[in-house]
Amino acid sequence: MRSAAPRPTWAKQRGRRGAEGGNVYRDVMLHLKGSGSFRGVDLKPNFTLNFDQVDEKQRFHGLEKFSLNNSVHDASFLCEALGRPMFLEAGVPVPRWRMPRCR
Repeated sequence: MRSAAPRPTWAKQRGRRGAEGGNVYRDVMLHLKGSGSFRGVDLKPNFTLNFDQVDEKQRFHGLEKFSLNNSVHDASFLCEALGRPMFLEAGVPVPRWRMPRCR
């Protein structure tokens, strides 16, 4: 059995800035996620963007970090759309959720 290639955990985007609206974000850390759903940067990955790992005061709309899920195991995106409201109604804590389109 061949061992899996090592994959990065946190990768600092040096020399690059992120901008949204009038805000500029520096030193944003990118964490590629997943085990069975892991994909490289060029293959629609699951990832977390951490805004305060270098600058503790930096926030994105009040958030220190947020994750984007590639839904590789759910092409219909229905698991999140249907499951979250059911758990919320049952009183189970759930994360905030939206379906952004990333380009």
